[in-house]
Amino acid sequence: MRPNCFTDHNHGLNLSKKDEAIKVGGVFFSFIEVIQRNKKKIIRQNLPFKKFYKLAKKNIYLKNLFEKLLINE
Repeated sequence: MRPNCFTDHNHGLNLSKKDEAIKVGGVFFSFIEVIQRNKKKIIRQNLPFKKFYKLAKKNIYLKNLFEKLLINE
């Protein structure tokens, strides 16, 4: 997974209060790209954080990967 869609600090701060952005390395992002590989192809989904959080609640593997991404924040 990879955070993307950089947003400026003030806007990102407001979005993060509504769980619509995260801060990684001092930079706010409003989307996260989830990259999966099956046997034959790579699948990419670019998700807004609200949608991602709903998905992560149902998928413990995805939730754990996300927590590792934020471990140093």
